[in-house]
Amino acid sequence: MRNLVPLKVKIELTGQGQHKYPNFNILPSVQTARIDWSHYIDIHGSGWHYDKCCGHEVETPESPAGVQYGVLLVPKSFADEAVLLFPDKCVKLTEAEFQPFYDVHAHGHEPDEQIHLEVLQEIDMKKRFGIPLTAQQTLALDVTNDVRGIRKNKRRFWVDYKAMRGISIVQ
Repeated sequence: MRNLVPLKVKIELTGQGQHKYPNFNILPSVQTARIDWSHYIDIHGSGWHYDKCCGHEVETPESPAGVQYGVLLVPKSFADEAVLLFPDKCVKLTEAEFQPFYDVHAHGHEPDEQIHLEVLQEIDMKKRFGIPLTAQQTLALDVTNDVRGIRKNKRRFWVDYKAMRGISIVQ
């Protein structure tokens, strides 16, 4: 089980319209690892979960125009250092705060299921011609099974993603 902290990061725009991230390379945990922070978060965390509802061009009370939020799941040391060095840009979230951000803002646009059309077309053709399905093809119709066909999108909801990745939230 990987113990991680949700770190909400305020991402602004530069004058040229580029994304302006805090300089996480100055964090002691990143310097000790001797790799760029963008690689550090992928190795030790789970990468970015960007707010897809309220991007830079959208104006809401929680997210002014020109600002987009993203959440990183990172080791506690990284989160503690980031909040200390960038208090106006970074805040640690509880799991209760992160779950709706993940489900609605970061992954709400994703489908609940992954559909593999070519597999389903093959199954449909066999059914039309009265040809029995193989065991694999039968499993492909079971959304709870990981066989290609119709399967649950385990990245869609936080509860499934954390189980799939073996993540536990700590404070």
